[in-house]
Amino acid sequence: MRLIAAALLACAGAAAAQDARWEVIAGSEAEHSSEGWRIAVPKTELKYQWSPRLELGVEVSWIEARPTGAPTSSALSAGTLAAKYQLLPEDAGFGFALAPEFARRLSRASVRRGIASENQEYLLGTETVFAIGRTEVEIKAGRNFVERQPDEWTFELKVTDPCMSRVDCIVNAERKLASNDEGQTLLRLGVDVELGRGVYLRLLGGREIGPRTPGQVDRTFEAALKLFF
Repeated sequence: MRLIAAALLACAGAAAAQDARWEVIAGSEAEHSSEGWRIAVPKTELKYQWSPRLELGVEVSWIEARPTGAPTSSALSAGTLAAKYQLLPEDAGFGFALAPEFARRLSRASVRRGIASENQEYLLGTETVFAIGRTEVEIKAGRNFVERQPDEWTFELKVTDPCMSRVDCIVNAERKLASNDEGQTLLRLGVDVELGRGVYLRLLGGREIGPRTPGQVDRTFEAALKLFF
């Protein structure tokens, strides 16, 4: 196992010396509410830099739901296809991009087991990135069109600061606004730890903040390995 890990780090390090075109994120995420646990293992995301301005991505997970007082069920999550087109490149310290996404179920079993929704979703999103000194600020905002359900606005704020050598500290807040909005904001704190050139470990934890509701997430944890090559 040590030899395999060393080989992976060496390969990733050599490739990262050049411009990385691929980004792979693989890990797990668990969230808990009064309704039970929902665990994603593995949670995977793949991104490809098609051109200097265009990035393509796909995301899918295997979800295990453990409702309180009910049997455990598991199935594939909805699959998400994403694209990001840079209108203003980030080279000048300020970037702006269009970031649409499309999500739909990958199997009918996922819907029957309550893992994924049968409704398709289309997100018309934007992404703004700028720097304040060494701190990077990323703001995402968009309109999510949900089939047969109320549409919603989505907002995300992410602040990344190089707080220690080879460690970036992260503050992340997410909020959705819809007609049936329960006023919940997901707040997470964490770190990105550089294990080697082009290899990072991400650790995040947090909870939803807002009025107490049955579905409110009282704790969530994420651990993932990020590879650039």
